[in-house]
Amino acid sequence: MNWIRRFKVYVDGGLVGAIKNGATEVFEVTPGTHEVHLRIDWSESNRIAVDLEPGETARLQCGSACSAWRGLAASLAGRGAYIYLAMEEEP
Repeated sequence: MNWIRRFKVYVDGGLVGAIKNGATEVFEVTPGTHEVHLRIDWSESNRIAVDLEPGETARLQCGSACSAWRGLAASLAGRGAYIYLAMEEEP
């Protein structure tokens, strides 16, 4: 279901871009603490606080494990039920 659409990426409440399913994107922000979340249609992910030092990089992972019908039910269940956002561990 999500392979033809993009998740909209928000940092500190402002739209900074979008990401396709399975893709990698880079969004540059200033050092400091930022709140990140995603939206697709009427559904919104959980919100994550990202604290960055100068020159530091954070890696986040997002997606949905739902099928189309389960996704509809999950999207009605509330924030974070249909799409998720999580910090990735450093390699």
